[in-house]
Amino acid sequence: ILELNKINGAELRVPPGATLACQSYDWSSGALRVLNNAQFIADDLADSSILGHYYLEGGLIELHQDGAQSVNLNADIYMQGGIFNVYGGSGQHSSWAHNRALMLQLDGGILDFKDKGIIYASSAYNISNSIINSTIRTVGDFIIRHPGFSPQSGVVELYGNQNALLRVYSPNTIHSLKIDKQGRDGDGIRQRQTPTVTVDVSSSVRNWCQVLSGTLVVN
Repeated sequence: ILELNKINGAELRVPPGATLACQSYDWSSGALRVLNNAQFIADDLADSSILGHYYLEGGLIELHQDGAQSVNLNADIYMQGGIFNVYGGSGQHSSWAHNRALMLQLDGGILDFKDKGIIYASSAYNISNSIINSTIRTVGDFIIRHPGFSPQSGVVELYGNQNALLRVYSPNTIHSLKIDKQGRDGDGIRQRQTPTVTVDVSSSVRNWCQVLSGTLVVN
């Protein structure tokens, strides 16, 4: 187990080109900073959600969670390029700001939820966000109900081989939308299935919408 317990604003740094991997990551206090071309890989999270303060500067952060605990986002993320991957977890969604207010500052890079959808519920805490030239990816639903989420630029990408909902409740908006839903093989009787992204509430995309594969249905 790697426990991060830094006080008075101290942080754990992964230097350029280095890799830090652990079987289990337990956050108590402090920040994790991953620098250019560095990697931080946690095979499991000891905490019941994503906690702490993450600084990503052109490297890779990869978090895995077991099926008994969530990948709810209760951590601050400051990203300047790089890739932040989240795998596994319980439930259908990663619930953002579920237990506390947080900061989401993305300037380039990719935040990717590999196995869960994303929901920012009306009952959640506030997310102070500055999202520029970044991509938020999810294989599942993308549901934004809490006011105050309108990325200045960048892309929300819905991908993978499962159906998904897109709900961005007013006054929230997203800048650009990409849909890349690959078909699923049938069971030998049914034909290959094409996943669908369904928009069933009024949702605003300010810039462009691109459907690379899959079907977009607006109800």
